[in-house]
Amino acid sequence: MLCTVPGARQACQGSELCDVAAAPVAHAPAHRHLGGVRLTLRARGAAPPETVWQRYMQPALWPTWAPQIRSVDTEPELRAGMRGRLLPKAGPAVRFVVTAVDQEERTWSWRVQVGPVRMQLWHAVRPCKGSATTMELHIEGPLLVVAAYAPLARRALHHLVRP
Repeated sequence: MLCTVPGARQACQGSELCDVAAAPVAHAPAHRHLGGVRLTLRARGAAPPETVWQRYMQPALWPTWAPQIRSVDTEPELRAGMRGRLLPKAGPAVRFVVTAVDQEERTWSWRVQVGPVRMQLWHAVRPCKGSATTMELHIEGPLLVVAAYAPLARRALHHLVRP
């Protein structure tokens, strides 16, 4: 069964992860361009969209599906304007601010920063036929940082869409 993501140039099949070089995305919120590169990752899995969305909405759950995260120090539920600190399993703490949350569309974005390095990330949870979910993640930032983060993000997305 194929699930085509709106605006995608590729479809995800099964639980396969699909990487697509990002072009400007019409449904992604506008934000200040940070320079560097933009990358889009997509993943499809059997977890229902509501389950996946709830995993995003509760930052305390992030370490359960994102193996690179040790803990998150912030409010209990995702909301625009929320600030926090993410502690990775390796490396320095990551400060963040959530820039937008759209419950109805199941999208959210945030800006992360380590020292002078910033990235902007935009997430979308899309339903597929049946109860499956397609995840879409747009990452924008310096080339080397995006390239280093992409494998971690792929792995996390794979875990996020599992039932």
